[in-house]
Amino acid sequence: TDEAFRAPVADLLDPENRRTVRGPGWATPAFVVAGHVVWGFTALVLDRLFDELGWTEPWDRSREIPRP
Repeated sequence: TDEAFRAPVADLLDPENRRTVRGPGWATPAFVVAGHVVWGFTALVLDRLFDELGWTEPWDRSREIPRP
């Protein structure tokens, strides 16, 4: 379900909370925080923002979760 929630930036940056969601011909980063899954466009924007700011920690992109 769609809902708004707050998450500390530190939780979003934590490599343990990073995942990948795959579909036919595409993949997107995802964040699993406090029982919520952030994926798709929102996760892509956060991923790129953190990269541009130099905040991204190395994370295991092979850790996949099913599409929510």
